[in-house]
Amino acid sequence: MSRGVALLLDHNNAHRAELIELLHTWQWPVLATADARLAVHYLDDQRVLICVINATLFWGRRRDLTMFVNALAPHQKMILASGKPWLLTQMKTNRPANIIWLPYPIPATALQAILLPMRASDEQGVVLDREEEPPWFEIDSVQRRLRLPNREVRLSRDELTLLQYLYDAKGRLCRYDELARLLYPTNYDEREARHLLRGRMYYLQTKIERDLKNPEYLVCERGLGYRLHVPGRQNPHDRWMNQ
Repeated sequence: MSRGVALLLDHNNAHRAELIELLHTWQWPVLATADARLAVHYLDDQRVLICVINATLFWGRRRDLTMFVNALAPHQKMILASGKPWLLTQMKTNRPANIIWLPYPIPATALQAILLPMRASDEQGVVLDREEEPPWFEIDSVQRRLRLPNREVRLSRDELTLLQYLYDAKGRLCRYDELARLLYPTNYDEREARHLLRGRMYYLQTKIERDLKNPEYLVCERGLGYRLHVPGRQNPHDRWMNQ
């Protein structure tokens, strides 16, 4: 079961891919980007517990980094990775306790020592009993929220677009290229569309699913696409499966 999310900000593709693989191994869903402005937007997601940042992205832009740090919520920590801890001594911030310096490239053992205790603490949270939850699923397109049993999920515009389309499909399998056309003006082949959607859909799953290994709502059919299962609604796919 996953609750916390790691935000990864790094323009080095090789190192970013290595970190993503490690974080997934340690049961951390990852939101990765090389866009600092987008990363600040993702801090609004209260499930983001840790931000792992390549400090060279802010070379000559210390004011931007200070703004990023000050945008951290009290429960969010940031790992600032750099060859030298030069930014920590020159940055004006009211959240020094939220910042951890590590060398870059980040040593796996050091990162593990920070993240695994956070994961253990996070998993002590209270889990609601499914049997006591009403089976409901409601998309609020005005407020950009998804209402699930005993909780609400905030959606970005793209997430709302994808989720509404899947909901309107009433359980039909939606292929990768079909979904990609909702977000991108260029037509992509199946492989390219799958690559573009993988990160977005995985992040959306981390927001709405309690157990990523056994998704209740957003189901990926490997090599084909996605379908949305809404509990309590009889979908055409469900009727076909029951025949």
